Amino acid sequence: MGYWCADQYLIGLRWFQMDVCVQARQILTQAGINRPCVAESYVWESSRDIVFLIAFEDIRPPERMSDVYLLNIDRAESIVQGMLSGAEIPPIEVYPIVGQNTEFRYALFDGYHRYHLSIAAGFARIPALIVEDFFGRN
Repeated sequence: MGYWCADQYLIGLRWFQMDVCVQARQILTQAGINRPCVAESYVWESSRDIVFLIAFEDIRPPERMSDVYLLNIDRAESIVQGMLSGAEIPPIEVYPIVGQNTEFRYALFDGYHRYHLSIAAGFARIPALIVEDFFGRN
């Protein structure tokens, strides 16, 4: 089961997050992706690291600073072209959420564009590396 939009995961976050979802869908539509993908995820870079396929409902939706709220068009189009061509795209990076009463298991560390574009593309899960939270954000 894929998710066409992140609306259900953005409840409680700032309204500008909804704009990112709309923008991601527009970028995908312009690239020729008009319906949800049937693949489970995009093709990711192979490396010596262990990559997990994590369901979106396990990742706390990312927030951005109030002055940076939309996707960078060039970056987003590059990722979409990689998805369309089957190129290897780096996995996102998440860190475990520990010691908090939350429905989410992970928080996004790196991969804001890949996260939103993958949801908009209809992928069910996303390739992710699990990293430590060196900044104490838990």
